[in-house]
Amino acid sequence: MLDVTRFESHVKELLGSRPHAIIDMRADAYGLTADLVISVLRDLGASEFLFDNTPLKGAGEYDVISGEELLGLAQGKPGFTTFSGTVINVKRVPAGQRISYGYTYETTGESTVALVALGYADGVLRRSSSRCPVRIGSATGIIAGRVAMDQFVVDLGDGEAQPGDTAVLWGNPVAGNPSIADWSRLTGVPGVAIHSTIGPRVTRSLELSVAS
Repeated sequence: MLDVTRFESHVKELLGSRPHAIIDMRADAYGLTADLVISVLRDLGASEFLFDNTPLKGAGEYDVISGEELLGLAQGKPGFTTFSGTVINVKRVPAGQRISYGYTYETTGESTVALVALGYADGVLRRSSSRCPVRIGSATGIIAGRVAMDQFVVDLGDGEAQPGDTAVLWGNPVAGNPSIADWSRLTGVPGVAIHSTIGPRVTRSLELSVAS
């Protein structure tokens, strides 16, 4: 989900200082889909876009706004998107419960674990296994064990969850969510590359919010 309010404010500043810049739309707008992003950018006056790696004629004469700059991910910033899935099952498990393929993760105490309907086929990095945070309701847990193709498990400790809850992998840290910068730091994968892995089954949408 793209936070249009914050994204538009950011783009206005970019275009205000670089009105003739070409905007990098490669990797299908780095996972957001070019059609969705361009629909917002055209309303702000942008008209020149870069879609592939074909060298620009006289490339030295062009100012290109990179994907990192456009998405607000440069220098470890959190960007303007939220990546989330849906909780489909919740269990309370004892200490010592081993979780997911290979049983590489083991709970250290009695815990609430939530099954989320997203996996590596949707762009959840396998490197996030047993290391990256996910927020469900008011609780932030950790991905427990290996990420599967269509699902992963979150260890919430004493936190609470129920089927139908939203599980936020990354979003606006001001709202208490993990950020894509957190995921980048923990996995060693640049934020713009994490964005590019989002799969075609994931629904993209626009959200209006209070700028912050």
